[in-house]
Amino acid sequence: MPNIPYAFLVNNLEIKDVYFFTKTLNDYETSIIQKLSKNINPVEFILPADNRNYTETVENFFKQRLPYHKSQSVDIVINNSKIDNEPARNYIKEKINLTLLENLPYYTNIDKLIWKENV
Repeated sequence: MPNIPYAFLVNNLEIKDVYFFTKTLNDYETSIIQKLSKNINPVEFILPADNRNYTETVENFFKQRLPYHKSQSVDIVINNSKIDNEPARNYIKEKINLTLLENLPYYTNIDKLIWKENV
């Protein structure tokens, strides 16, 4: 046995509620485990290596998610179509809106459809 003072040895140690997982926990599971263990007093591990004492705590949980979009609304600009007939423009606008609503993500809104000539 190495020459370590007897004060550093541990007797009758009991560890409770240790969890090992084989899958990644989601945010709700992590918060439940945190709430179950809120009444735990800080644990000091005193090791025979200089005068360093470390107390490990969990301060923040960060959710992993996709970055936000800059905008959920889009404007559609049709350049130089040379369509002057208003009923024809309304028909094309309606068809474009229907096609885009089927293919755009659910949270995306079509704000305006703008007709520009001579751009």
